[in-house]
Amino acid sequence: AEKLAHMMIKTANSMQKPLSAILTSMQQPLGNAIGNALEIKEAIEVLKGGGPKDLYDVTLALATEMLLLSGKYADEHSAKHKLQEILQNGQAFEKCLEWVKWQGGDVRTLENPELLPGYRFKFDYLAKKSGYIHSIKASSLGLASMKLGAGRERKDDVIDLGAGIYLHAKVGDCIKEGDSIATLYTNENTLFSEAIAYLDYAYNISEEKPAIDPLIFKIIR
Repeated sequence: AEKLAHMMIKTANSMQKPLSAILTSMQQPLGNAIGNALEIKEAIEVLKGGGPKDLYDVTLALATEMLLLSGKYADEHSAKHKLQEILQNGQAFEKCLEWVKWQGGDVRTLENPELLPGYRFKFDYLAKKSGYIHSIKASSLGLASMKLGAGRERKDDVIDLGAGIYLHAKVGDCIKEGDSIATLYTNENTLFSEAIAYLDYAYNISEEKPAIDPLIFKIIR
């Protein structure tokens, strides 16, 4: 990843275009939501200054780099401070509403996320033993979400915009047997079994607390 980042930066610079790269952890999914409407709701939370800490922190890091590349801010501290300010005072969310309106979207779904596509059925996925979540295979969760209808297995599949998965525990969390560690959502009750099989493969639970990768390994400019 670092080698690729340097190659891309060199290519961009040769065309007089500024570019930087952020190397982030792929140890587990970013944020808690997987699926179309679920992820939109989570994005709205971040734009209002909340949301899962890992998603907030990566979003802030990416936006900070964009401000630095624009030349409007000379240092990381001042750029990040400005971003935190507009996230907390509502300006970031208001700008999102403008973008959606300009593109002909319905801003009511952002102002009231309950209007986003919903689900008819849900299933709580329970921990099969006590311990620490040692690892989560993000690819398996992606396939599970697809089986619920949130993605396409074939190009002519119709996506269920309300389907997906919400994670209640992440790598390093201590859990007990029987705890709900994820909730599955779909509008077709027959899709849970295949999705659950992928979740069984996705989670590795150990007796010892695992080492947690840094969320951001390196920023290359």
